[in-house]
Amino acid sequence: EGKGSGGDEKGNLSAKANATLADLKAKKAAAMEAARAIFVKEERERLEAERRERAEWEERLRTQPVTYGQVITLKHNQTSFLLTATSFRYYHSQGSGQHQVVGQEGEDGYSHWRVLPRAGKRWQEVKDVPVRYGETIRLLAVRTGRVLHSHSGLLSPISGENEVTNFNGESGSLDTNDNWSPRAAVAGAGEVWNLATPVTLHHAPTATELAMKHVNASDPNFNFTMGHPEISAKRRGNDGEGAGAAGLWTGWPVDVDEIGMDRYMTVYEAEGERQRKFVPPGADADNGPKEISIYCSTNPVVSVQDLDYNLVSEGKCFALNLQAPTFESKLTLNCDK
Repeated sequence: EGKGSGGDEKGNLSAKANATLADLKAKKAAAMEAARAIFVKEERERLEAERRERAEWEERLRTQPVTYGQVITLKHNQTSFLLTATSFRYYHSQGSGQHQVVGQEGEDGYSHWRVLPRAGKRWQEVKDVPVRYGETIRLLAVRTGRVLHSHSGLLSPISGENEVTNFNGESGSLDTNDNWSPRAAVAGAGEVWNLATPVTLHHAPTATELAMKHVNASDPNFNFTMGHPEISAKRRGNDGEGAGAAGLWTGWPVDVDEIGMDRYMTVYEAEGERQRKFVPPGADADNGPKEISIYCSTNPVVSVQDLDYNLVSEGKCFALNLQAPTFESKLTLNCDK
């Protein structure tokens, strides 16, 4: 009897412990659910606040003109990709051999464009003057020092439209193929091209508009644009399309370190000049400072890319990264001298 009574007592204690444990688990689950609900609510409120702030910022921008000398990005409305210069040349059979312009998802120095007046006038002379619809402008890629350019007779590899390249320098060129003109793409846009307002970019010499076209990996010409969307100049009405079908572009402001940018271009140009003294005839010596990375694992990986803007601004013109599972080293060279 005593043993039975003890067994019942242990059973009751075990049952109480199980009940307590179950209660604690339930409370923990409830607390976690409550915390999750609070997090979801706060996250929704944060995202909504960001959305409202973004909308208010865009609305303010729509009252601010694009001005000469200003640095902007140009976003393709249909894809949200950015107009981007490159240091790579076209090499397809119908190409010019000039430097490519492509679409790029992320923003970097190659997607920054300074708005210039027509050839023959310095932007410093008209700095901060608003750009009006229909005026002739040029667009300078600040990282390469070359302007947006197009021409007839040389076709792009993906769409077969007129090729768009990054060609002449900021000064010294009277090439009308560097000339573009923003045109209003929304009703009631007024006379001045404003930020955050879509436009078409018209190339008057060839009666075409700046366009973007995605390229599929299965396309045999995929590698001609390194897999990036192709930029071309498309004749309005091709394939029965109307105005704006080629592409709407929206200008967004860029905060620019003018001193750092001048420093970058000084080093970039000096390095290109130094290379031209040593490279064989016909070699490309204006690609600027480079960074080479070598990772030695089972299968060694080598990558070559343009040197970081900040390093170039500090006077560096070459970087070599060596990495392996057991060590990591970086060499940078100062090329001011």
